[in-house]
Amino acid sequence: MTQAAFIEQAQQVIMNPEIKEIAQKLHEYGLGICLPHFHNEDGGFLPLPSGMMSMEEELMVSFQPIEQVKDAQSVAWRWDDNSQNLVVCAACSDGRFHIQ
Repeated sequence: MTQAAFIEQAQQVIMNPEIKEIAQKLHEYGLGICLPHFHNEDGGFLPLPSGMMSMEEELMVSFQPIEQVKDAQSVAWRWDDNSQNLVVCAACSDGRFHIQ
């Protein structure tokens, strides 16, 4: 899938009535919807590879293998077809720059 198709598909699907209904249910629990992604050297969108997650630490985001991230709070999850379970796709450390 091309960069343009990846983001375009997500933007179209988000308006699907079924997705809107899911978003409404998530909202009841203080949750939302995200698009797990990273950017290439040109700034284009790419799908976040399986086994990788985004990690925010002191307002800096990096991309790391899931098993290497320690002492961070999970903040986003996605379905993993291989494990047939939810896996973390983003984490954030408690930092001095975060609003308390």
